[in-house]
Amino acid sequence: MNYNNFDKINHVKALVDQSGGWESVLSNYHGLAQSFEKGTRQQPCPLTGGGRTKFRWFRDYRDTGGAYHNDVGPLPDGISVVSWYVGCSVSQALDEIIRICGGDLSRVTESDAAKAQRKHTQQSAYKTSEEALAKAKKVLRNNKAQAKPILNTHAQDYLRNRGINSDLTNMSDLGFHPKLAYKESDETNWQHFPGMLAMVRDVNGKPVTMHRTFLDTKLPVKADIMRSKMIFAPISDVRGCSIQLDQPIDVGFGEKVIGIAEGIENALSVREATGTPMWVGISDRLMEAVKFPDDVTFVLIWADIEPSGAGLAAAKRLKERLEKEGRNAEIFVPNCPEGVDKIDWNDVYQSKGFDGFPPALRPEFQLDTGVVIHD
Repeated sequence: MNYNNFDKINHVKALVDQSGGWESVLSNYHGLAQSFEKGTRQQPCPLTGGGRTKFRWFRDYRDTGGAYHNDVGPLPDGISVVSWYVGCSVSQALDEIIRICGGDLSRVTESDAAKAQRKHTQQSAYKTSEEALAKAKKVLRNNKAQAKPILNTHAQDYLRNRGINSDLTNMSDLGFHPKLAYKESDETNWQHFPGMLAMVRDVNGKPVTMHRTFLDTKLPVKADIMRSKMIFAPISDVRGCSIQLDQPIDVGFGEKVIGIAEGIENALSVREATGTPMWVGISDRLMEAVKFPDDVTFVLIWADIEPSGAGLAAAKRLKERLEKEGRNAEIFVPNCPEGVDKIDWNDVYQSKGFDGFPPALRPEFQLDTGVVIHD
């Protein structure tokens, strides 16, 4: 039988109900199985293991499979959770769930599907998501109102200490917050630190959340805390989003170029050393998912080197995806000195300056950052 996506969702939810519920489905994924057992309390991300309070299940999670992830936002049902965890589309997630439940959707009747629709409509995951969304909007609104432009602030001092000397006057998506709230865990008290803020936008430029870099109260360095970089809970799915320091540059014939790197400091280093307009991927996983406007035909990917290989692997997956979309992509990797297994582009800029960077753009296309690029 052919289903439209809405009908298929209801049939799959009915199939899940018939097959032991969401626990029986999600227990097929090691990270989700362990997470499910911990219940509704805040916990590390079941996919990466990162963060102590990054993920939580909704209170009716055994019925809906729904959860909330600080980096992703609300995942209102088990279908959304599987789609996020596996890294696939909703349609592919539906097929995956059907396979787990025995592969036979035909045993679900229209009556079963209608019953499942009524049941899941009445449950509270959506309401919980709306509550979380309202809270996220309020937090973002308040912190943005308390922020200042980055020029002549402790955040600018931090970037200068990282070797970045660009003119930051027009960096409207970078800001400074004098007193960011931070909590190490549920068992510790709130602390406050100055911090650098960066707007995170979707492909259409719509704000989705803000990135925070917590700074030492006196020195121009990151705060000595467990999580010195975080994002606020987003108001929509953060996958595909980025920190957009610049607009893509027109290189003629209606084609545009943009660079991307993981981390604000890396992107600003590349920007200053090569004149490349830059976007920032918040993490390796999120960098590979960044979406670009249709008229961007060239993407320059500036990858990190690290023992796990995660950064370079993400860059390669991004390049592969972009080429499938009909775009051109090139990966730049820093030269790693002998005996060093971890290096990024900010490390290169601080140690070698312009000499550590390959040419990326012809001079006529390079940004004017206020710093003269050496040949």
